[in-house]
Amino acid sequence: QKLDPLMSLAQAVIYQAVLDWKALDAGRDVHNTNYISLRQFFKSQWCELLLTFSGLNPDTILSRLEAHTKEVAQ
Repeated sequence: QKLDPLMSLAQAVIYQAVLDWKALDAGRDVHNTNYISLRQFFKSQWCELLLTFSGLNPDTILSRLEAHTKEVAQ
């Protein structure tokens, strides 16, 4: 039961990173965030730890976000 709030927080951190990426794709200014820092986050041990119990893979998320960026650019 103690894990539920932590899981919610972990999911919220990942979700915000995804939203920030998509905001950059849309041309919006995201305070103190850029593609480089978001890539570093998704490749970090911190992100891997946040996703530990989610069944999600940070590399998969990053690949999908990069594909989204390519689609938006076309």
